[in-house]
Amino acid sequence: MAEKKTILVVDDDPVMLASVSDILKISGYALLTAVNGAQALQVMQHQTPDLIVADIMMPEMDGYQFCRAARENPAWRAIPFVFLTARGERDDMRRGYGLGADHYMTKPFEPEDLLLVVETRLQRLAEVRETTRKEIEETKSKLLAALGDDLNGPLSFIYDYISLLQESRRSLSDETTEEILGQMRRGVDEIVEVVEDLMTIVYIDSGAAEIEIERNREHVEIAFALQAVMKKLNGKAEQHGVTISSLIPTDLPVFGISAYVQDIYQRVIDYSIKSARPVDGHVWIRVERRDEQAVASIRHDGTILEPENLARLFVPFYESDQDSLHERSVHCGLVIAEKLARLHGGSITVQSEPVEGTTFTISLPV
Repeated sequence: MAEKKTILVVDDDPVMLASVSDILKISGYALLTAVNGAQALQVMQHQTPDLIVADIMMPEMDGYQFCRAARENPAWRAIPFVFLTARGERDDMRRGYGLGADHYMTKPFEPEDLLLVVETRLQRLAEVRETTRKEIEETKSKLLAALGDDLNGPLSFIYDYISLLQESRRSLSDETTEEILGQMRRGVDEIVEVVEDLMTIVYIDSGAAEIEIERNREHVEIAFALQAVMKKLNGKAEQHGVTISSLIPTDLPVFGISAYVQDIYQRVIDYSIKSARPVDGHVWIRVERRDEQAVASIRHDGTILEPENLARLFVPFYESDQDSLHERSVHCGLVIAEKLARLHGGSITVQSEPVEGTTFTISLPV
């Protein structure tokens, strides 16, 4: 037997409140009621409804304020919200939709129309939840597969070295022992990097990162972010024999979270350093303002990528049979950078030309 859906009806008019409640009860819905937005929020603290029907003109907290408060709570953000009100002007409707309302009905109304709206919105919610459930299951399967593949190599590598130490520790020189321990440490670092990246993808795909960004955005100076990134990566560039040249204007802020903005640039620049020519390689960084976007071009002079490989750079969990753990880890970093850029309202694109090299273009809103 299907579980009853619960509807929260909010209206300060007792006659209208009773009328709407009766229509929904007769149709088999469970009811919650409140006489204003403030009382409705209290009701929702104890029981979360499947759908909300609310008036606009109410004392203490009107429908607009109630809708805004409900949408600010991540636990209630997906609940269908229907305005049922005498205010039917187009500006009123625009304001309601702008706050996140799903539908707008004006009084007087036909009971059949109300029931159709409620049924349609609940059906749509069920479809979205089912799609989300399938996507979560698919992501879990891919994560487990990726985690198993990515950890198997370094774990076997570490296990072999441990076995060697156990069997031959008395005959090994201090220098050889130190080298083996260094190799084991690098294997552990690879595992930590892979796990951290996979957990970051989970955090992003769960929607938690989007909520964090929406709540904590601030002005982030591009020059400051890139200086911090290059300070971290200078040592790696020297190890790879890569020179970094940059042209970065001051006083060009983007709107986001500083740590995430830095992470976007760091992952792309890190990829460019690793992909530049192995001897006397070069990475060029140029930032400029184009309309309302801060556009960073990051170019390296390494191997030119074929179009089909360019298209796969930002595809989550894509890997070829030839990919090493290092290559999969680098690919995972680009996927995270692209996801974070989109959450900030921006984008990352890539082009690879025989003369120009490979160029990543990161656009973030000013």
